Amino acid sequence: MFLLTLPRRTVLLKAGLLLAACLFIVASRLHAGRMLPAAGTLAPITRVDSLDERVALTFDLTWGDIELAEVLRALDAAGLKATFFVGHHWVANHPDLLQAMYASGHEIGTLGMKIIDLTHLSQDEVTQQLAAAQSLLQRTLGIGARLFRPPHSRWKPAVLAAAQSQGLYTVTASLDAEDAVWPPPAADLIVRRVVRRAQRGDVILLNASDFARHTGDALPAIIKGLQGRGFKVVPVSQMLPVE
Repeated sequence: MFLLTLPRRTVLLKAGLLLAACLFIVASRLHAGRMLPAAGTLAPITRVDSLDERVALTFDLTWGDIELAEVLRALDAAGLKATFFVGHHWVANHPDLLQAMYASGHEIGTLGMKIIDLTHLSQDEVTQQLAAAQSLLQRTLGIGARLFRPPHSRWKPAVLAAAQSQGLYTVTASLDAEDAVWPPPAADLIVRRVVRRAQRGDVILLNASDFARHTGDALPAIIKGLQGRGFKVVPVSQMLPVE
């Protein structure tokens, strides 16, 4: 015996379809990762909530090319791309290498003009530094960066506002490999720090400069360990789609 009238069944059916559509949209957005902050939002991106097991692999790069070569070889061997936050001085001295990295599919972000604590500067001074860094990237790659990491991940609202004025999203990290300290940590220690601590949605900070002497040695085991735990290793943009 049917207890619902036809009009009521129709209403409930439509309501059910609408609810299912809403749930699908929400799930799809979560699966792709939380989007970048909206205009006017002054908060750095540190990690991302996501339904899938993604982690972002990022490298700061300010000096030399020896360790970088090891890092790039490890990434190429694994078929992975990463995000490199580059300093102005490094870009000026290695334009051809940067162009090759960009052409091969790696994502290029900026550390700004000088590797200094930007919290000691005014917003206008930070803006000038970022504008100069963007200008050099534009001349070198034909495009500026969309992602900015403040040196040493130190920031204040004025730093974030300056970055936003230059069309930059500020990215810090939720997991620091601490591979650039002195004395340099052994490769197996770097591996343990990253693989054991990693969680879904982490932005992982490593270094590709020559003073991070064992990062290249550690990277193959880091990648293998992360993938062994079921993580998908991606650049930042694949966690936070940049429009």
